[in-house]
Amino acid sequence: MTHRLFRPAIATALAIGVLAALVTAAPATADPLPTPDPPPTPTSPGSGVAQHCVVKLTAYSSEPGVAKCFHTFPEAISFATGGRLVDVPLSPAEAVDDPAFAAHLAAGANGGPVDDPKPKEVNVVLSIEYEHINFNAGAFGSSNTFVGDKLCDAATDIPEYAQPDLRNSLPQLPNGANDLISSFRTYSNCNANHYEHVDFGGAATGYWTTRDYIGDDWNDKASSISWS
Repeated sequence: MTHRLFRPAIATALAIGVLAALVTAAPATADPLPTPDPPPTPTSPGSGVAQHCVVKLTAYSSEPGVAKCFHTFPEAISFATGGRLVDVPLSPAEAVDDPAFAAHLAAGANGGPVDDPKPKEVNVVLSIEYEHINFNAGAFGSSNTFVGDKLCDAATDIPEYAQPDLRNSLPQLPNGANDLISSFRTYSNCNANHYEHVDFGGAATGYWTTRDYIGDDWNDKASSISWS
């Protein structure tokens, strides 16, 4: 009799256990995928969108140059050369490797012979500074093109051009071009000296020509530059 009394209870318990197992095995409803963030816009400071700025400097002046910025590298170079150079590769790294591009920037202030008898009020490119190594090759990065009104004489005793504060050079980024440079290419007979702090303070690289990598000691550490 005792066994007969417990059989209904056992059957009930088994039924509850099977039901619980079915509920546990039921597939859970998947959470909806998160909505991706919208892409940054070029007008958002610090958005990660590359900027390509041109900074005009005056010889033998320590006043910081004023930057004019563009969304593409060709636009910046066209502006820097007064519209003389418009067929520019979209990639800065490809431009550096383009002999015609380099020859044009080395040709002098007028886009022609340095001793052109009819000089024009145009710019010479002193250097182009890049956010990433290898002149931004394979990377989405910003650039700064510094221009002046005459060629450098390559003598390093007296700087001919200076940008005392790189925070002014990429104005749409929170810290400008300060602590951003990883490579650079010099033109117009110029050498570039990169300094650790603004106003040419702290350590300095010394006057260098083109570097596809500024080196571990200087990567993302320059805050001012002079050219000679």
